Amino acid sequence: MRKEVEDWLEQARAELKAAKDNLKTSNFFVSAFLSQQCAEKSLKAYYIAKENKLPPKVHDLVQLSKELKLPKEMEEKLRELSPPYLLARYPNAATGIPARHYDKGLAEKLVKMAEEVLKWVEEKLE
Repeated sequence: MRKEVEDWLEQARAELKAAKDNLKTSNFFVSAFLSQQCAEKSLKAYYIAKENKLPPKVHDLVQLSKELKLPKEMEEKLRELSPPYLLARYPNAATGIPARHYDKGLAEKLVKMAEEVLKWVEEKLE
């Protein structure tokens, strides 16, 4: 496996761990954002491995999914994981304070989906 792919996967794993750690401290908006980042970096690792070039500088997980021709069920997960890139960070994007928008249930769901995306990518790259 190319070093670049390994690097992106290592960072994806670190962000998944941080997302889980933030669940424990009730920082649900941070957990949501890091879940999105885990999925994004997982997809970018897959992109590098599959396309043999650097991924596009986008944060839209659905766009990456379409470029990679991922299965529909994966695209559905990514559709839910994509919004926290903005909504978990900016009050004007979330139409409110992100720290109030995310609760434990939503954050746990996003962490689980990010974990599934990472696992799927790792299996495909084995």
